[in-house]
Amino acid sequence: MENSNAIIGLINLGTYSSGMLNALSIKNSLDGLLIGEPTGQKPDSFGDILTLVTPNKLLNTSYSTQYFQQSLYFEFIDENDETLYPDISISYTFEDYLSGSDSILEYAIKYKELKVRD
Repeated sequence: MENSNAIIGLINLGTYSSGMLNALSIKNSLDGLLIGEPTGQKPDSFGDILTLVTPNKLLNTSYSTQYFQQSLYFEFIDENDETLYPDISISYTFEDYLSGSDSILEYAIKYKELKVRD
């Protein structure tokens, strides 16, 4: 990433649905950098969720209405990819959880500070 003003996106296992689409846009449209852990969703996946309630109202269920094949639009992903991988892989650890820190965010801040100085 040559541009010190480039967008940095943070991703992890909790990145899915619209978050996945935002990560793809950051990487592709904004020429951004993804930092963190692999996402919790395949880039090619089902979406557009609707809810169905049975007539007796005893059962609520959700179902997907559309398959989104992102690999057709983004050359950096393949239809067989199980996840979207970060450009820089940083793991959130149990020690982070215990101490209340966030190693992914801390890395991104330090990375940005170093790029601004360059």
